[in-house]
Amino acid sequence: MTIHLTHTGVLAGQPFCGAVRDEEAQLSGEVQYAHGVYAPIERAEYRAHCCPACLAVFASAWDEDQEKPHWVFAVLNHHATHREDPRQQELFA
Repeated sequence: MTIHLTHTGVLAGQPFCGAVRDEEAQLSGEVQYAHGVYAPIERAEYRAHCCPACLAVFASAWDEDQEKPHWVFAVLNHHATHREDPRQQELFA
């Protein structure tokens, strides 16, 4: 199962990574959607199921001089070396 982190507000429900919502996959349990700001991302077992591109978008939201949790560095370092999807390359260009 993959968890896509989503926006709140005007873009509520749209995945951070830009993927199109797949209601059939959601109904079958293959995919879940969760508002990024409310998801328990601090839990490693939860992050393990999150879309890597959604996590990278979330992790990149920390300000440069703001203290970051250790997992943020790991996600950003991993993402910097594993950009296979052109949509992800555009998000971080």
